Amino acid sequence: MATLTILDENQKLRIEMEREAAEAVIRPVGIIDEDMNSSVITQAITASPPVQQLTLDLGHVSRMNSCGVREWILLMERLSTHPSCKIVNANELFVEQANMIPGIFGKKGVKVLSFQAPYRCGACARDIVKVLTPEQVPVVDGQPHAPQYTCEKCSKPLEFDWAEDEYFAFVRRLP
Repeated sequence: MATLTILDENQKLRIEMEREAAEAVIRPVGIIDEDMNSSVITQAITASPPVQQLTLDLGHVSRMNSCGVREWILLMERLSTHPSCKIVNANELFVEQANMIPGIFGKKGVKVLSFQAPYRCGACARDIVKVLTPEQVPVVDGQPHAPQYTCEKCSKPLEFDWAEDEYFAFVRRLP
């Protein structure tokens, strides 16, 4: 895939797009705030030929303020009508927002394929991020639970570094 990098006007957010034929991966990198220029995304995916398979990689956003949340939701409302819109690698920031604001991942047409989850190895004193699919989160008696992992370095069990019921609450609302 060829990489096209689009910078917004204030240099706080870089929007990267990898595109091959009718497939595109869009990756916002940096800060999403009131200055986010979402029109560059909508223009890029509707340019000739229009994108048929759209993937949003949300693992590289470092911060989002309340105005940025509003701008993001407006963008997701537009992208929700796209024939095939998927989300991958949603980081902790997006998961936190999704637990408070159901529309952060768009409407029913958008599919969340993967997201990041924070773990900690007490023995190694290391923070570890695992990328999970919604299907990997077991629900027992209506409550979601973190999948169990061991540390790749010391083989000790990893501890999920968040309240499981709070962190995974958004998974129950996914289509």
